[in-house]
Amino acid sequence: MAKVAKHAISIPRSGIRDVFDRVEQIPDAISLCLGEPGETASSHIVEAACNSLREGKTKYTDVLGIPEFRKAAANYTNRVKGLSYNADTEIQAVDGATIGLYLAIKSVIDPGDEVIIP
Repeated sequence: MAKVAKHAISIPRSGIRDVFDRVEQIPDAISLCLGEPGETASSHIVEAACNSLREGKTKYTDVLGIPEFRKAAANYTNRVKGLSYNADTEIQAVDGATIGLYLAIKSVIDPGDEVIIP
């Protein structure tokens, strides 16, 4: 059997997993825990993904997200919401709501600040 570091054994299970387990026990519950899409991707999305792979777009992107995507997101938000975001300095793409919320909160609080979450 492979050796596992002693500290790894003591890492507690993620609390969110307990929530998942509890939701599974509730009849007819609609679980929103994972944010998993309930539908398969539309054919044009599948085709765009395949084209990207064929074009060799298989490397990591800019840490802030693909510049064209950030520009499109800024343009859309500015047009629809009447705001004026700068895609180069004020838009960051993230790969999920949890990290997005974490980064948003960490960008406005400092160690020792008090945060009240209702």
